[in-house]
Amino acid sequence: MRIIKITIIFCLIFTGLNGQEANKIESYKIGFFTEKLELTPDESKSFWPSYNAFKKDIRKIKQDRRSRPGQMGLLSDAEIEDLIEGFLSSQEDEVARTRTFYTELKTFLPLRKAAMVFFVEREFNTKLLQTMRKDRRN
Repeated sequence: MRIIKITIIFCLIFTGLNGQEANKIESYKIGFFTEKLELTPDESKSFWPSYNAFKKDIRKIKQDRRSRPGQMGLLSDAEIEDLIEGFLSSQEDEVARTRTFYTELKTFLPLRKAAMVFFVEREFNTKLLQTMRKDRRN
């Protein structure tokens, strides 16, 4: 659940950023991942297109999830049931896409690096959020 909250925060933050700030964050992300995962140039050539496609797919799943109506007090029982089934289905889609991505990673990265991707992403998001909070205070 914490990952979902962080992801939503980043989606909201990125939509409010101008192109230069987004490029700066993207450059920092590439450097961070490359250093933490110790990606070789060959691994990077395979990793980044795969990672970017994965993030694009996950973003789409989450956008679809957020686009569903949320005023439960105004919905019929059947509509609520459809809403919850859609929510659960989108979570299943997200897990399935993550599993596919992990399987794909293992084709061009050593197992340890493939497993680390998700932890490195969490660490990056945490550091970025801390940096942005710090910048807002100053």
